[in-house]
This record gives sequence, C-alpha cells and structure tokens, in this order.
Amino acid sequence: MRQTLFVGLLLLLVACRPKLDDEQPTLKVPTSLPVFVQEPIAASVVFRATELASEATVSLARHDVKTAIPLLTEALTVDGSHEQARWLLAQTFLAAGRGSVALKLIAPLAAHQKDCGWCLEFLQKVKQDKAFSRLVQSAEGHALLADVPETPLPYAQWAKSLATAMQNGKPDEVGKYAHITMPFDLVRACPDCTDAAKREPQHRPLLGQTMLLKVASRFDMVRPESAGIPLIIVGEPQCKDRCCTWQAPKTVAPATAALTRLCLRPTSPTQPTVSEIALVFGTSVTRAGAPSLK
Repeated sequence: MRQTLFVGLLLLLVACRPKLDDEQPTLKVPTSLPVFVQEPIAASVVFRATELASEATVSLARHDVKTAIPLLTEALTVDGSHEQARWLLAQTFLAAGRGSVALKLIAPLAAHQKDCGWCLEFLQKVKQDKAFSRLVQSAEGHALLADVPETPLPYAQWAKSLATAMQNGKPDEVGKYAHITMPFDLVRACPDCTDAAKREPQHRPLLGQTMLLKVASRFDMVRPESAGIPLIIVGEPQCKDRCCTWQAPKTVAPATAALTRLCLRPTSPTQPTVSEIALVFGTSVTRAGAPSLK
C-alpha cells in the first residue's frame, strides 16, 4: 500500500512539472546545433567567437532575436567552448518557448562535468538563475542536473596557491596555471613613476607557459640569476566572478611589486588556468641582469 502511494505521488510530481516547450513557441526548432568542444583550439578562435557573442548581446538588448541567433550559432560553430554564446543561445530559445533546444545545448556539458571545470560551473549557474527555472523544474531538466554538486569551485584556494608559487619562486607550480591556447592579460601600473603613461594600468596579452614563467621569474628571489624583486601580497583575497583581488598597499617600495588581482578559468574541477594577472610596481631601480618583459 505504501509503495503504491509513493509511486502515485511520484507520478503526480512528474505530471505537475512544467513542460519544456510552449504550445505556441515563437521560434522554430533549428535543423542542427553547434557541436560542443571542451577547449578552444587557438586564441584567434576565442577572439572571433567573443566578437560574435558581443554583437549578439547588443542585438538581444534591442530585442532583435532574429539577428542574435545566427550570431550566437556562428560563435559556437567557431568555438564550441564559448560559454557566453552557449548561455545566451540556450536562454534565448528557452525564453521563446523552446526549452527542448536549450536542454540540447546544455546536455553535453552535463556529460563532461567531472572533467570540465567551466562545464560544472555553467551547470551550477543554470540551477541558480531564475531565467532557467522552467528548464530546471521540468522532468528532463531535473534529471539532467540532479548530479550537479552545489559546492562552488575554490577560487580563493586556487588564487592563493598561484600567488604563493609566484612569490616563492616555484616555476613548476606556476606553470600548471598556463593554457596552451588561451591567453592571459598582464596588467601593470606604477603609480609613483615619473612617466605618466606608466602610472595608468597597461594591458598586455600573453600566451603560454613560457610567458607565464617569464612573468613569475620577475619575482624569483630564490635563484640569484633571476635578479628578482619582492612580490607583496596583502591579506586574504576577495573573490567574485572568477577574479580574486588583494588590497594594494598605499605605497609600493622601489624595486618591489604588489599583486592586486588574479583571474582564473576553471579548466577542470580541480585545476584552473590564469586569465589575468594585475600588478602594481614601485619605481624602478637599475639592476644589472634584471629580467624584462619587453
């Protein structure tokens, strides 16, 4: 009797869940969808997909869905790992009453959540975002997302590990945070420099493990040949939106640098790659053999 009652309640619960698709959706089911790719193959691919996604974002702000969808589809065709394009495309189809299409766009990520960090985080955001509530509450969406853990990825732990490795001259540890195809942005500023241009943050895109180790070698005081300068890290980082920030000291001593921000992209659930390093430098002191990033 109890088993029959339980089955009955379960069937009733499933029947009460919202359907994925509206009876009168405003968009047609596409003939095909872009394939899922876990990682981009080249930096140029990332840039092109981001340009397309940005154009689509402008179109969506104007409620021009017909223009946005081809742009987002092309972005994902160019780079099947582009998170923003996949998110916006799934959200657009869901809002138009095509939840089944949104589910197909998200399903490959669920299949890779154990080895793809950004996939796992994407799914966690889907579960939390009100725009996806209909998909999450549907029987199909509930089944797809049932195994997604609630625990957020440990950005503070990752950031502190990379910061410590840079500070203590541990190239083997630093190298783990480099990506072969995804560049990182090096942001440098020298508030007390006489050159006005250096006082403002300067952005420089860099790529690969060699360049990341070159940046870190600037602070390697373990090996004398590196002629490194001290790297100051003040307090605990505050992390938000994949970036962790440290409070910069009011004044950075000459021939010294302070780490102010690290941004990370979760390559796997246990290992990220760096996407930004922000540093504040004190005034320069001429030192023979000091490494240069020029």
